[in-house]
Amino acid sequence: PIHLDYDRGLKVTAQNISVANTDWGEAEHIATVDQSVATVQPASLLFGPVTVTRLNVQGATVNLEQNAEGAQNWAANTALTSEPQNRGTPQTAAAPEPMALPDVTLANIDLRYHDLATSASQNVRIENGTLTTQDNVTSFQTVGAFNDSPYETSGTVTALIEMLGGKSGELDVTSTLEDSTLALQGTIESIPNNVFNLSVTGDVTDLPALLAIAKTRMDLPVTAVKVQSNIMGKRDTFDLRNVNLALDDTQVTGNLSIVQGDLLQISGDIEADTLDLNTLLAERDAPATKQNAPQAKSKTEADTETNTTPAEVDSNTAKVFSSSPLPLDDMALVTGDISIKAKTVLYENMTLTDLASVVTLQD
Repeated sequence: PIHLDYDRGLKVTAQNISVANTDWGEAEHIATVDQSVATVQPASLLFGPVTVTRLNVQGATVNLEQNAEGAQNWAANTALTSEPQNRGTPQTAAAPEPMALPDVTLANIDLRYHDLATSASQNVRIENGTLTTQDNVTSFQTVGAFNDSPYETSGTVTALIEMLGGKSGELDVTSTLEDSTLALQGTIESIPNNVFNLSVTGDVTDLPALLAIAKTRMDLPVTAVKVQSNIMGKRDTFDLRNVNLALDDTQVTGNLSIVQGDLLQISGDIEADTLDLNTLLAERDAPATKQNAPQAKSKTEADTETNTTPAEVDSNTAKVFSSSPLPLDDMALVTGDISIKAKTVLYENMTLTDLASVVTLQD
C-alpha cells in the first residue's frame, strides 16, 4: 500500500515492497522493504524534475547472488559501458542538472551475499545508518554487524552521483570491526571500470579472529598486522605500491601486482631487514604439555645453553624445521613470481644472511 501525507513536504509512504529475483536465483526476492517514507518537494511534481529531499527506509532485506557462471542477480538488467554508443549525429543540448541526493535514514537493513557455486555467504546488518549531502560532499555513518560481529563505518564521498555515473570522485572512509580498523583515502576514477587510486591504512589486532569472522579457510600464524600502502586499480589489475607491512614484530616492504582471473596472479618484490620466522610460525607449533614442557634452568645452565653453537646441539632435541606444515593448501588458486630479499632470516637454530630468492607459485 501507498499513503500520502503533508508535513513540511509531501510524504509518500510505501509498505511491503518486493522486487522479484532472477529465474536462477535461490532467494524469492532480490529485495524486500517493510516501509519506505519519501519526502518530495511539491513544486517538483508540477515543474520537474521530481526532487526527494528525505528518504527513510526501515526493515529491508537485499539478497545478492552469483551463480557458477559468474552471473550476478543485481546486474541482470543493467549494462555499464565505458564509452557511449554512437547513435548518429550528436545534438547540441544543455547538460542536465545533477540529481540531488536526499538525506537518508536506514534502520534494520540486511545485506546478504550468496555464491551459489561455492555456498559461500556474507551477511551485513545495518542497525542504524545516515547519509547527508551538502555542497556535493556526502557524509555517511552506519552501525551494525558483519557476520554477527559489531562494526562501525563512517566517512565522506565527494561527487557520489558523478562516481555512480562513471566519473571521478574522492573517498575518505574509516571502518572498525571488533578491535581492528581500516582507513581508505583517495580517488575513484570510474566505478564501472574499477579504476581507483587509494591510500590504505590498516591495524588488525587479531588476524585469526578477523579471518574467522569473514568465514575464510585460511589459517595464518600471524596475530597482529599493520599495513600502509597505495593501491591502484584498473579493471582486474591491482598494483600495491610502497607497501609497509608489520606482521607481529617483522617489518616487510615492497611492491606487488595482482591480476584477477581463474587464478590469482601475484608478482613483485618484498624486502625485510630481519625476517623472524620463529615469531611468524610460533603459533603453528603444538603447545608444550606437562611431559615435554621445558623445565626451569639455573643461571649457569641458561648461560651454557645460550653459548652453545648450532653444531653442538643434540640432534634428538633440536628442530631445524617446524613440526607443523606451512599454510600452503589455500595457495592452490594463486600463481606468480615474488622476489624476496632479507638481510637476516632467523629460524630455529639457523641464521641466514643476505637472503635473495624468487618464490614461484604454480597451480
